[in-house]
Amino acid sequence: MKNFQLTVLAILGFASLNAQNLSLQPITEPQELQSSLFMNNASSSYAADETPTGHQLHSPIAATSLRVKGLYIVPVGQVEKPRAKEAIAAILAIMQSHYLKMLGVTFEFDPEVSVLRSNYSVTDAVDWNNNYNFIKTNLGQEFLNNRNIVVSVLEGTAGDAGGWGGVLKMTGTFWNNCYDIFINRPHMLSTELAGWSHELGHAFGLMHSLDTKNCLAKLNIDMGTLPSLLMQQTDKFRTLYEYPLAKEEKKMLLDSTYSVSCLAFRGDRPAPLRYLRLTSGQASQSANGRNVEMIEFHNGAEGRGTLARDASGKWLERDLLGTTRFSFNEVGRDDWSVYLQDPGRNVALQIDLYTSKVMYGTIGASTKSPIYNILWSKKSAGSINNPSCACAAQTFRSVSDHTWVEFRLPGGSSGQTINIPAGAHNKYVFPKCNRVWWDNLSFTCNTSTCKWEKTAGRWDADALCTGSAGNSPYVFVGEK
Repeated sequence: MKNFQLTVLAILGFASLNAQNLSLQPITEPQELQSSLFMNNASSSYAADETPTGHQLHSPIAATSLRVKGLYIVPVGQVEKPRAKEAIAAILAIMQSHYLKMLGVTFEFDPEVSVLRSNYSVTDAVDWNNNYNFIKTNLGQEFLNNRNIVVSVLEGTAGDAGGWGGVLKMTGTFWNNCYDIFINRPHMLSTELAGWSHELGHAFGLMHSLDTKNCLAKLNIDMGTLPSLLMQQTDKFRTLYEYPLAKEEKKMLLDSTYSVSCLAFRGDRPAPLRYLRLTSGQASQSANGRNVEMIEFHNGAEGRGTLARDASGKWLERDLLGTTRFSFNEVGRDDWSVYLQDPGRNVALQIDLYTSKVMYGTIGASTKSPIYNILWSKKSAGSINNPSCACAAQTFRSVSDHTWVEFRLPGGSSGQTINIPAGAHNKYVFPKCNRVWWDNLSFTCNTSTCKWEKTAGRWDADALCTGSAGNSPYVFVGEK
């Protein structure tokens, strides 16, 4: 793929993945309605408006929890990036808005990104089979039971990205640059995400556009001459939002009866339209009025941009390529809002994180009107390690029928992390063992809540008779 590496996950390439590894079973889809977006707008252009018109609203389907889930995987020997969860949530928000622009509907995503530590080396972690099975084993409720799509980001790895059967594999080749932009130039993040949305298209089932064209030709459907598209990037566009889908690709995503055989990368996931059900985006807010330093906004159509505080304290309104449009003075903050003024134009703005709106008015006016929707926000680095925030001692507990384990954490400082190695404790009471167990765990003193929170690993109980508690000073076990 021009300009960056994208894995061509050809069907034959997946033939080597055995049925045991993938657990691919034929699924029976419930009857699903065709999207009126295509029944009523069959000649729609390659790029639809951000806000769907009345006849473009997605056909009603049964309530479902199907969504996209972010997963940050840290292989053995790698160090977790301190703001990885925020960065991945921002990437998901931008991708969600991109699909809304292309389709008039979009997916729901979980704003809470999961973090898991892996015992794989970076070389083994990047292997498709290993990554797929790691997700099945460690995120089984989300992936197998809830049938969600998982965007896995592999720290410290290199190589091609991939997408197939409800899984995205994003390597450090893509992740490192995006994280750097999120930290240092967040207003430019949408310029680097074409590969991410492309792989999400694969995870929904789409092939590369040329392969889709060849497949549809066998069904007597002619896609004509292909322009540069999301799934066939012959040209590099300036931002993610400029990449379109072909109208046939849109129909394949939104009509479960259309050319199903050409949606070849779908695997065992439900039909794409069961994920693509939202008619507006989610506001991904990691910041509040006290600590926000940047937002990306849109006005429901083509108007997009950012507002960000620079080193001098000025707020700059920019387009997505970084060109400054206007400059504002910050005149106040409260828990949910930042108040800005441009005296030269007699303009007053309110960045309202509670309503996810940017409000517009004149200086001194008693009322303001919404002018932009906030897509995502970023908080300042100073709020990440707040020296005034401290975590009190806290205990986390897990029990079985006859055993228990407690993770007793002492008082800690903002941003501090405590790691606990994997272990187990069991007691045999006829007719079975009663075991509590835990993965490699990480607890972090949250800078916003000033409380300990589990940021990696998990615990549970079972009937196995193996394992020991180890010698961590934070682990206490007992029987009942």
